[in-house]
Amino acid sequence: MISNQDDKYMKLKDDIIRNKKIKNTGFTLVYQPKVDIENKKIISWEVLSRWNHPNYGVVSPLEFIQIIKDLKKEYEFDMYVFENMCKDISTTSYEGNTYSINISTNTLKVENVEKDIIDISKKYNIDPKLIIFEIVEGSEIEAYEIITSIVNKLNRLGYRISIDDFGTGYSSYYRLCNLNFNEIKIPREFLPTEGINKERQIKVLKSIVEMGKSLGCKIVIEGIETLENHQLAQMLGIDYGQGYLYSHPVSFDECLNIRKNG
Repeated sequence: MISNQDDKYMKLKDDIIRNKKIKNTGFTLVYQPKVDIENKKIISWEVLSRWNHPNYGVVSPLEFIQIIKDLKKEYEFDMYVFENMCKDISTTSYEGNTYSINISTNTLKVENVEKDIIDISKKYNIDPKLIIFEIVEGSEIEAYEIITSIVNKLNRLGYRISIDDFGTGYSSYYRLCNLNFNEIKIPREFLPTEGINKERQIKVLKSIVEMGKSLGCKIVIEGIETLENHQLAQMLGIDYGQGYLYSHPVSFDECLNIRKNG
């Protein structure tokens, strides 16, 4: 017997297959700010994808990203999001803000991916220094040498590199020795919760921050939802925060309004 969740998965998967190209499926972009922990000023925006399905409403990214991965469409999806982000930001002045975008390690394994990234950047006249690629991976990966080579090449070209979900798959200490990166992004799971291990959680978080600082990296923490979270990040010397305390993800028009009104 097929569960409701399995049935939904199959129908969403069929929709993507039927539309043939990711650009025809109805994915949209939203922007969530990263703020300076010290003064709460916005310094960057993370570009996120959303899917408002005609039958199921808002589909969780956890659901549709898995479907895209199963269909081996990660490269097509990542390039779609990247190009649309570049198209958005090409219409406005940058005012010192940078833009972060997730890129999967499977995308980085595709031949000539760096050429496609450069071509899209040139098409919209986007300075590579404005772009931060957040490397996404939650499990062991293959082709480590190839991916490292591509990441380091992008970094030399001026694109910034962030290790997303630090403490999971791609960010093993061995890999960090060979990868050129500018930022470490700590997932919300590292924020301490009430309980007997809270003090231990803070020590682990502090050790990550200290290691990142020693490598000359900026430190970002996700999941800041309370003033207590913000104050802890400030106490630990974390550079930037991201979370609902500051802002939910917003449309690009709302992003522009927030920037305009400061």
